[in-house]
Amino acid sequence: IEGVKWRLRPVSPDLPLVPLEARLEQVLRLGQKYVLECSVDGWRPCASQVEVEADSLIARFEGIDPKEPLPLDIKFEASSVPVRLNSVRIENGNDPDARTCVVEVAGRRVPYGAVVDIPLPEDVDASQGCSLDVTASLPDQSLTFLPHQIKCFPGSGEVTHVDCVFKALYLCVTVVDTMDQELGDASYRLNGGPRVKSGSRVAAHLGECTVACEANGCRQTTFLEPLTLMEQDFISTNDGFERSIKVVCAPRMATVLVSVTDATTNEALHRASIEMRHADQIVWSSGGTPADRKGIRRAILDDVPGGGDDVELACVCSLEGYTQIQPLTCLIRAGSATDAPWTCELLMRKFYVSVDVVDSHGKRMEGAGVELRSSRDVVAYQPSDVKEQAPLPIQLDTSYSIYPIISSLKGAGGEYDFRDRWHAADAPIVFSRSDFEVLERRAREALKKAV
Repeated sequence: IEGVKWRLRPVSPDLPLVPLEARLEQVLRLGQKYVLECSVDGWRPCASQVEVEADSLIARFEGIDPKEPLPLDIKFEASSVPVRLNSVRIENGNDPDARTCVVEVAGRRVPYGAVVDIPLPEDVDASQGCSLDVTASLPDQSLTFLPHQIKCFPGSGEVTHVDCVFKALYLCVTVVDTMDQELGDASYRLNGGPRVKSGSRVAAHLGECTVACEANGCRQTTFLEPLTLMEQDFISTNDGFERSIKVVCAPRMATVLVSVTDATTNEALHRASIEMRHADQIVWSSGGTPADRKGIRRAILDDVPGGGDDVELACVCSLEGYTQIQPLTCLIRAGSATDAPWTCELLMRKFYVSVDVVDSHGKRMEGAGVELRSSRDVVAYQPSDVKEQAPLPIQLDTSYSIYPIISSLKGAGGEYDFRDRWHAADAPIVFSRSDFEVLERRAREALKKAV
C-alpha cells in the first residue's frame, strides 16, 4: 500500500511525537514501546500489529547492516465489506415486497438493491474472513425473522449477498381440566395481548412468552413461568409453522356450610365470628354473612388453594364467654360452582370453675367471696356463688390473679390449692384444656347418648 501516512507513537509521554505523514523510516529508542497510528481509506492494521517494541526488532533482525534501517512490515486488513440485499422471502407463504423490508448488517441499514460498505466492528478479526449479524423486519409484525449471520471476506472485492427468510410462527393453546378435557368457556392471552378462545392460534415469536389462561371457576396450574419458544419446536403447516400446548386449569371454587354449636347445649351460636385460613392467609370470614335460623352460614370460596386436591383449612371461631374446641380444621376440595357444598361443623364451649374459701382448718368461710381478675375481665364469686355454680365462664390459657373478699378480714391473703398443689395467693393461675379433659369426655359421652 503506497503513500500511507503513519507513525509509531511512543507509549511514554516523555518521548517526542513525530508528525503523521508518509515517511520511509522513523527513529526508535531501545527499551520503549510504540503504538502504530496510520490513515488508509478502507484499510486498518491487523490487531496483532498495533504495538511495537523496539528491543524485539533488534532480536528479530540480527545480522543486518547497522547502517541500514530495520525493516518493519505492518499487515493491513480491509476495514469494511460491500454488502447487498439480494432477496426477501417468507417460508411457507407468499413473498413480500422486498423494498418494504428493513435490513441492517452490523447495525448499518442496507436498502434493497443497493451495495453498501459495512464498517467492520473493531473487535472483529477480518484477516481470515468474519461473520456479521443481520437483523430484518417487515410491516407485518406477525412474521418472525430467523436469526442469521453472513460470512464475509473483507478485501477480496466480492460483494456479499444477504438473503432474508421470514417465518409465520403460530402458538395454539388448548385449555383443559385436570382430566385432560377441554374447557369450553376458556380463553387465553399471549404476552398480555388480546384474549382469544381456547383452541385458537395466535402469531408468536422466538424467545420467551407468557401464557395467561382464564376459565370460569378455575385457576391456571401449568405454564405459570414464561415459555421459551425455539425454532425446532414448530411444525410446518400449509400457511406457516405451528406449536401446540395444553394448559391445565384446576377448579378453584367451593361452597361450605359452616355452623357453630354450643357443645354443652347443642344450640346454634348465631353470633359467633368465623374465619377460615390457609397458610396464614384468610380464605373466608363470616363478616357480612348472617346465619340462617339453624345457625348455618353459606361460605362461597372463589379462590380455594390446592389446585383441585384436598386442602385442609384452619377454622377459627370466637364468641364472648366461649372457647373453641375440636375440630379446629375442615377438609374441602375445589370444584365447580354447581358442585354439592361441603359441611363444616364447629364446636364451642363455656368453661366454669368453682371456688371454695376455707380457713386454716379447711372449714368453709361463710360470707367470703373471690375475684379472678385478668387483663380483659373479672370473674367475681359472691358468697352465694361459692356454694353454687360460678357466675361467668373463664377463658382458657389466660392468666388470672386471685383476690379473696372477706369482710371480717381486710387484706386477707393466704394460699390456694390447684392441681393438687398449694400456691401463694399472689401467684397467677392459668386454666388449660387439660384441666377439663375428664369433664369434656363425660360431656361427649352424654351427648352421644342423648343423640
